[in-house]
Parts: sequence; C-alpha cells; structure tokens
Amino acid sequence: MMMLLTRRTLTAGWTARNLLPFQLNKSYFFGQHQHGHFIVQQSDVKRDYLAIFHALSKNDVSSEDDDEDTPAPGKPLRVERLLANLGYGKRKECQQFVQKGRALKKDGKKLKVGDKVLHSDIMMDGEELDAPFPMTIMINKPVGYVVTAPDDDKILDPKVYDLLPYRFGRRRPFLSSVGRLDKATCGMLLLTDDGQLVHRINTPKKGIWKVYEARLAAPMTEKEVEAAVKKFASGTFLLQGEYEPLLPAKLVALNPDHMRISICEGRYHQVRRMFTAIGHEVVSLIRLSVGGLDMGDLPDGEWRYLSAAELDTVFSGPSSEQVLSGSMNKSSDNMTLSSTSAPTKVAPPPQLHSLAPTVNKPDALEIVQTPSIKKVRLDLKRRVRVESLRKEIQRMPE
Repeated sequence: MMMLLTRRTLTAGWTARNLLPFQLNKSYFFGQHQHGHFIVQQSDVKRDYLAIFHALSKNDVSSEDDDEDTPAPGKPLRVERLLANLGYGKRKECQQFVQKGRALKKDGKKLKVGDKVLHSDIMMDGEELDAPFPMTIMINKPVGYVVTAPDDDKILDPKVYDLLPYRFGRRRPFLSSVGRLDKATCGMLLLTDDGQLVHRINTPKKGIWKVYEARLAAPMTEKEVEAAVKKFASGTFLLQGEYEPLLPAKLVALNPDHMRISICEGRYHQVRRMFTAIGHEVVSLIRLSVGGLDMGDLPDGEWRYLSAAELDTVFSGPSSEQVLSGSMNKSSDNMTLSSTSAPTKVAPPPQLHSLAPTVNKPDALEIVQTPSIKKVRLDLKRRVRVESLRKEIQRMPE
C-alpha cells in the first residue's frame, strides 16, 4: 500500500491522523520519491513513525509545486504554469498550447515548455494575457445571481462567474468574493485573488464601511425611524439566534419606505435581518459602496478591473466617527429627518449573554469569547493531537 504526500496536502490543514489511513498498530516506510513526493509504505520499523511525526511537525515536505512556481508580481514563471494560473487550462493543456505555438513572445519568438517568462512578455492567440496576480475586479451584480464557487454543482441558479470570462473561474490563486451578496441583493461586488486583501476589507477591525439602500414593503413612521436609528447605533442590538450584538450602524431615511444604511461588518443577511427585527420587510437591497470606493456608472451585469489607486480609496473612506456622527456631507443624501445622527460607539454591557433569547443554555457564556481565547483553544487542540501521536509511538514495540 502506498500514499503520496505533498506540501499542499500538509499545508491544507491535514493532521497526523488524516495522513495515516491505516491502524496505529502498524508502521510504514517513509521515504522520498524521485519526483520530490514522500511515499508511505507498509513496514515493520518503528522509526518510520518518527519520520512521519517529524515531517508533520516541521512541515518539511517537498513537492513538484515548489516555491519557484508561486505567483508573485514581477516574478518569472514557467510558461505552462503561468497560463495555468491564469485559467487558460490545466498544465498539460497549456503545455500543448506552447508546443502548438498558440503562446508566443510579443516579439514573435516561439517558446518551449519549461521556459521561464514574465507575464508582460507573453501573448495568447495574438492577444494580451489577462491581468496577473494580484487581480481585483468590480462587478455590478444583478438580482438572481448567486455568489458561490463556479464549480458548485448543487446550485442550479446562475452564478456571478457566469458574467465573467470562463477562465476567471479557473484562476489560481482562486478569484474569490470580498463578502457576499445574496441572490435577491444587487450592486457592488468585489472579486480578487489576493487573500490578504479579502481579509483586510472583511475584518471589522479595519472599519471598512459598506453602504446599502433598502426599499421596504411598508413605510416607516417618523417615530419608528428615530427608534431604529438609536437601536442600530447603540452597539447592543442583538439579532435573533445570535449571542453577540451588532457593531453600531448608521441609518438614514431618504423616504418613508427608502432607507440608507451603513455597516462595518458582514453577517449572514445582516441588513434584511436588522429590518426584520424592527418589524419591516426589505423588498429590494442594493450595495452602493465599500469604504471610499463606489460603483459609479457601471452598468448592471458588467465588470471592470480595479487599479491600485482605486483599491487605496477603499481604505481611505470615512472613519467610524465620521459615519456615526453624521459629519459626511454627500449631495446625494437627501435626509428627510434631521434627527438621524447617531451617537458614537457604545461599549456593550458586561453580561451580553443575558440578552440572548436562549440564556438557559449552559454554554451560552462560552459562545461570547474573544479571538485570543479561541486561538488558545485551537493551540490546545493541536497539542493534544501531537501528544496523542507521541504516546502511540511510545507504546509500539521496539
């Protein structure tokens, strides 16, 4: 019996138990394949378990996908790898493209499989290549499209990737969405292959505000609007089924049934659930901007590349103090109420679990925990796995 281990397998979160598919009372030979893989074969030597254990601990495993093929701006890559990363096909298909002369240098010279080239030096079928890594695009998502992976066969509805070139869904690193919009929500959606950028925009710690406009099924009275403004901005507003209150949000009434709301986090169907909690149903919802970047005049269902300068505007948007104090003076904000300015962020009460609808649960307090506590618990779980494997090794006969 044989199993190949690659660096991608180990860095994807596999544990020692995942990598040992057989019973622990056996041992396996752990050697290196000529192509750089590691092979696990059945054997009767205890030291082979130790080799596996040390390899898992150090994550020192080689593979044919070495660091030389890791995409980076301005870094030369093998031509077939470059084309495969851009989604033109699998690596073998891209090798055939090179052999058939479909991929050429801009000066017309032919390429060989394995040649290292820069993105700016190559043309495919006589056309410029798609934008290199990192690439970020903006799309005006229409209603009825689902934000999900392009190869998700369980979703029969049209996907946002259907609005893009087919190869965009095959890029590596994967072109993922920066936050999601549900099927019934339209407007501005960012897609990027830069994982760090996704985290920087999505994390509430950065204070990137997203602006939405919502149409309600029934108009709100002036008293309802005033109450909603205070509740949304309080910092203690709790959605049904959750144990942690929402961060302060800004509500502006444009019309009795037309609201503009700004939030700096992105929970599941957050805007719709916020209005449902105050007794109003959202019939249409559109996202207008993310940070300091707005959608402009981008037509419905169209997309375009974003430049580095435009990405900088995402992080140069209004601060939380400006949003919550109502100091932003936009000509498009025709507020019908002068009392819509909200107070600054209010610290949550010390016993947030008492606000939850299911406070009788014994573990309600454990759900309200800081990220540092979560990290400590994950570290403890990892140590338990490693210690369990070490004990299994010690119990094995010499």
